[in-house]
Amino acid sequence: MLKIWGRANSVNVQKAVWAAAETGVAFERVDAGMAFGKNNEDWYLELNPNS
Repeated sequence: MLKIWGRANSVNVQKAVWAAAETGVAFERVDAGMAFGKNNEDWYLELNPNS
C-alpha cells in the first residue's frame, strides 16, 4: 500500500492522492507538516536533513 505523507490542503499532496485514486492504487494519507509536525522529528530528519 502506498503511504502519502502531507496535509490535505497541500496542492502536491492533492495531486498524489488524485493520481492514486484515478489509477486504483490503494493508499493511506498521513497528516504531516506545519501544524501536524512529523517533519521535524529525528527519524524524519535522518531521511531528509532539510526537513
